[in-house]
Amino acid sequence: MTSELIPEKNNGEIESSDNELMDKEEKDISEKPQEDTEKIENIAENEVSDLPVANVVGMVNTPTAVYVEASKDFSKKEIIMSLVTFVLGFLFMHLLIKHTAGYFTTVLFIVTLIAGSCYMKKKRHKFSSLHIAIFFVLILFSGVYSITSNHFVKGLNTAFLVVGITYLFYLLGDGQNKIGRFLPFEIIKSTIEYPFINFSKQMRAIGSATKKTRSGAIIRTVVIGLLLAVPITCVVGALLMSADSGVEKFMVNIINSLSLENIFILGFELLFSIPIGCCMFSTIYTNTHVEERRKLVEQECEVQLDKCRKIQNAILYITITPICLLYVVFFISQISYFTSAFLGNLPDHYSYSAYARKGFFELLAIEIINIMVIAFINIFAKKSGKKKPITLKIYSVVISFFTMVIIATAISKMVMYINAYGLTQLRVYTTWFMILTAIIFVLIVIKQFKFNLKFTKWVTGVFAVMFLVLCFSRPDAIISRYNLTYHSSDMDRNDIYEMINMSDDSAAVVLEPQYAYLFEGDSRAFYLKEFMSEYKKDPYKSFNISAYKISREFYRME
Repeated sequence: MTSELIPEKNNGEIESSDNELMDKEEKDISEKPQEDTEKIENIAENEVSDLPVANVVGMVNTPTAVYVEASKDFSKKEIIMSLVTFVLGFLFMHLLIKHTAGYFTTVLFIVTLIAGSCYMKKKRHKFSSLHIAIFFVLILFSGVYSITSNHFVKGLNTAFLVVGITYLFYLLGDGQNKIGRFLPFEIIKSTIEYPFINFSKQMRAIGSATKKTRSGAIIRTVVIGLLLAVPITCVVGALLMSADSGVEKFMVNIINSLSLENIFILGFELLFSIPIGCCMFSTIYTNTHVEERRKLVEQECEVQLDKCRKIQNAILYITITPICLLYVVFFISQISYFTSAFLGNLPDHYSYSAYARKGFFELLAIEIINIMVIAFINIFAKKSGKKKPITLKIYSVVISFFTMVIIATAISKMVMYINAYGLTQLRVYTTWFMILTAIIFVLIVIKQFKFNLKFTKWVTGVFAVMFLVLCFSRPDAIISRYNLTYHSSDMDRNDIYEMINMSDDSAAVVLEPQYAYLFEGDSRAFYLKEFMSEYKKDPYKSFNISAYKISREFYRME
């Protein structure tokens, strides 16, 4: 019955049908790997850079970085960013390195932060509360250039901002929502390694833009044409100047108006702005391309740290014990010398300056030695870390305690010195440094009994707060204000001159009307005119609050 309903096929038809089916299956099998390969290549070229680092790492079962063949082409976003960093590189060279332009330098850092953060956001990197906090802290420190003219403070602030901005982009690129335990190694990677991994990528991106777009091709043609025209134009111009005096006079006027010196300076700035822009683009590019870098993994760092722990604890105890005993003997023998600072008494045969300087250099030497000793015993002791025995903790606490006592003594000496002779920049900086190190040693002591204390996070926070105080207190203004309030009766003309030449922050205080009685004749007006003349020669110096105050006093006098 069934055989009547279904037509029979001969052997040739069955064989042909089977062959067609097999050919189709083979074709599907051969095309599938090709499709998968195309998908993988498409991810490598277009999608990997757009994915958060955490998601990319999650694709594979490995704790380390994912390496994918990088795309040879640049996306539109990357080309735009390469042009932005090129411009920012020139602006940093002009407004930060050659000139520190106050308000303009502040705006430059803010624009850099916003541009980089927006780019990271466009590349789908998520901002956590930590990232937002760091962003606004860096915005705050960008304002330092507008409120002070102290070159030392501005130099420190520049280093702080560079480290902070690169580290922020590092955290965003790795998808980290916390400050790592191995912060120094992360800073090395973000500030030193990443700016140079893809150093040449910016020029390649800009070059690709001139090849892909019609406008880019036109720009390239115009630039090449102008470059070729320069030598020919110079030769023709020289011949015309020799042939006719009128042409010669006309050309001389043009050359004078252009100012060859300014052209040379501009070329110099352009030349040195190129590596700055390349480093900026490399930092952004590396942090948005997981295939271009190797992630720092805490577990691997812990393994390497465990390999360093090879020295028996007993050997370290025997080595450190004589040092601690020496400290005890030293303190007992010099008890009157050290405690005299707390009592406000000056030891015999000492001046205030010699007493304070001697205390500081002792502090510096002992701090360096003690920090090295504490780091050594905690890194190389066989039983350390989570397994740290109580004996090792006691040794760390004892060494930290001796250091803190000497720091307190040195600060007391410095207070005596300041009360006698007033403030200077060196006295302010050393006192600030001693307070900072004292707090760090307190954290070291706490860490011995609370292993889960996030030491790097606390040290980072303490340093940021202390540095904030240093920058925004405008130390030169405080120095002048204090000296004029408490030591004006002891000042002579040279002291006034030194304070005025310290910085514009100091001069703005000294030149206030309430201290006009300190100046002889028209000397106050003379100083105000000198500052205004300097601002006219170099307008960039006038773009801060102190310069504004000095200018205001000048116009009031007029």
